Amino acid sequence: MIPNLYPADELAFIRAHKKRLDDREAEIKRGYLTGQLNPVGYEATVEVKVAKHRVLLKDRLPNAIKDDPQYWEDREVRSVVLRKIGNRGLTTIPYGARANPM
Repeated sequence: MIPNLYPADELAFIRAHKKRLDDREAEIKRGYLTGQLNPVGYEATVEVKVAKHRVLLKDRLPNAIKDDPQYWEDREVRSVVLRKIGNRGLTTIPYGARANPM
């Protein structure tokens, strides 16, 4: 918890930090996958593993199957979406809202 932040701002901060970490992780992974990095550290080692699995090529299915509703189901996914707002986030605070209610 980051004090004195609205939960929406804290979430934006966390996601930005997570993106930086994800970008760095991807960069390090590329180094291991291309054999450019030493896999031995002081507290950990890295091993590149290859896993194989079967994949259904849906685009090759006959249209009779792809168009048949018995093979489909609707699913709902809920997500939290952040949107940047005005001048550095300065906006009217909704009635009863607190910066950090937790």
